[in-house]
This record gives sequence, C-alpha cells and structure tokens, in this order.
Amino acid sequence: MTAETEVYGTSIQRSSDDHVCIITHGDGANPIITRTLTQIAAASHAVTFLCWNRLGGPPVFKAPENATVLHLLKGCGRRNLRVAMLLPVFWIRAVIQTLRVRPRLIYAHAFEGAIPAWIAHRLTGVPYIYHVHDNFSISHKWPIAVRRMWDAVDEVLFRDSKAVVLPDICRLLPSCEGSRNKVVVIPNSTDVVFFVPPVRSESTRPLTVAALGSLEMTRGVDLLLAATKDLRGVRVVAAGHIREKILAKAISRQSNWDYLGVIRHAGVERVYREADVVFLFYKPDLDINRLAVPMKLSEALSVGRPILMNEEVKLSKRVRDWGVGYTCAYESRALRACLEEMSGNRFELLEKASRARTVYDRELSWETHAPKLKELLRRAGCQGR
Repeated sequence: MTAETEVYGTSIQRSSDDHVCIITHGDGANPIITRTLTQIAAASHAVTFLCWNRLGGPPVFKAPENATVLHLLKGCGRRNLRVAMLLPVFWIRAVIQTLRVRPRLIYAHAFEGAIPAWIAHRLTGVPYIYHVHDNFSISHKWPIAVRRMWDAVDEVLFRDSKAVVLPDICRLLPSCEGSRNKVVVIPNSTDVVFFVPPVRSESTRPLTVAALGSLEMTRGVDLLLAATKDLRGVRVVAAGHIREKILAKAISRQSNWDYLGVIRHAGVERVYREADVVFLFYKPDLDINRLAVPMKLSEALSVGRPILMNEEVKLSKRVRDWGVGYTCAYESRALRACLEEMSGNRFELLEKASRARTVYDRELSWETHAPKLKELLRRAGCQGR
C-alpha cells in the first residue's frame, strides 16, 4: 500500500457552488459506481471522486472531464483483514480531502463511504446522500452485541442523511424504518447496453448456464458443480473471481464447464451471448444473501436471459411472478432436477426469455430510474453544467 494520495484527472476545483464529493471504498470498477459518477458529473459543475484503488494500477474507467479522481489508498486486495485494519486510515483521509474540497453535497457509496461523509457533515453541515450497497450489519455473522452496534450506527447514518438510495425496498432494515420517508429505490441496473441475439431455439444444443461474478461457495457454485456433474445436455460458462482453491480445481476438472477467468465488465457480453439462463444462487445462511439484489438480475433480463435463483432469496418470488426465471431450493439435487426440466422444455425457456426484456424495461432499467437520482441532485442544489 502506498502512503501518498494519487490524483488522476484535472486539478481540484474548490469552493464551487455546485461541487459534489463522491466517497467509495472501491475503485470505480463496479458499473453501479461508474453509472452514478457519470450521472452526478452531468448534474454538477465539478466532482471529486474519493476512492480506494484496491488492486493498484491506473483507473479502470474513464472519468468524466469535470471529475477529479483521488486514490486515497492503493493496494491491499479485496476482502481480507488488512482492508478492515486500514479502513480508519481511509476514513481519515476521506474526511480531510472532503474538508479541503468544501463541496455542496457528499454522495456516499456504501457503509464504508457513509462514515466519513457523516463525520464531514457533522463538522461542516454539508449534506450527504447515503447509497446503500450492502447492509453492513447483516453482511457477516456478527455477535449479537456487534450486530446491534452496527444497526445503531446505520440508523444514525440514515437519520442524518439528506436521502437514502436503496436497490430495493426489501433492504430497508427494521432498525432504519424511521427513515422510510427518505428512501429512494434505484435498482442495481447499469447504463451499459449489451447487444446479444435472442436465446436460440435448437433443442439439440446443450442448455448453457452462465455463472458470473464472485464464484464461491456462498454463491452456490459448489452446488452447481455437483448438480452438473455428468449431466448430459447441460454446459456451464463461467467468468469471475474464484476465492476457494478447491472450487478452482473442481471447475478445471469438470468437462462441461468453460471458465473464462476474470474479465472486465465489457467482456461479459460474450458470456451472455452464449448463455440460455443466468445462475444467481445465494447461500441463505446470511440475511444479506436472503435479501440479495444482484446487478446480474437486471443485466440478464436486459439481454433477454431468464434467471435461475434459489427460492430462499426474497426476490425469487418476484422472478416467478414476472415469469422470467426458475427457482428451486438451495440444494444440489433440487438444482439438478431443475436443470433437467429446463433442458427438456426449451419452449418454456423461450417463453421466459421473451418476457425478460419487457420486464427489465418496465421494472429495472436505468433509463426508467435515472430521473430519481437527477431529482435528488436537483433538490440538493446541483443544477447541471
């Protein structure tokens, strides 16, 4: 980890009447962050983007011309103990930079970004918008006392914010119910457009399942491996980060799996092009998994691909009601039976695929929900360039 702050883009424009400071503990690689940054830059005179370049290297996205990108920390990797230990350093640097910029508004992405935003708010009175990425208090198996502490902190972050952005109303926890009037729901959809052909109708080709993103046991990849072992007529195309070595070995040995490695978001189009259905399983041992609102849900529907989700996830009922996917229990035998049913009934698969884009446009598209963020920024005094 480097000790100095790295700056990319134009020099910081301070004391602007229309300046927004964005704080995130990521590096902007997440398409949701990129989408939000782009929208805020369009609605503001100047933007300062404070982030943590976890993997090192140059910026992974092209910042808008009126945005200054500051890497407050560099390195440390993804999820590990060092990241937790260095969070206070990130918070201190984020507060210092925010005080230097003196923005009109702070846009805090995730709990880790909301902490320094709240501190800066308390010191200067600058308002902040809290964009909830994952509900921190339910993201781990905390002891009860620790869980209550994080719930209490989140309640304060909600209470003192100007507004709260949630990916779905199901993510409004009981501890923050008192701030319901501040909540604006903006789904985890992106403004990236993929152009892929419709699901193919040939019954002779294997059913192709796409597994994307974090390929780990908590996302049911071990179940998918077990369910597809020696399963004729079913193929899996996978791309993303594999944390557990045992999974990496198992994937490399399974002949009906094609692993493409870790690819940039733009390369996901290739996976969707090959896929018939998108796998979205979440191990239901954590509240955050049962309340998952995955970006891949909206992304898959946007390209006309049905969803395969375990029934313990709250959104699975909506997937069934919309008629755009399949659900089964979080169990390998149930998953295998579901895959066999899908493989043997391509007509039903095509029906669900044909509804996917319509549901996306109506319920989840960024184009539909972007005006909500624009209105939030307007009420905060951002009038655009």
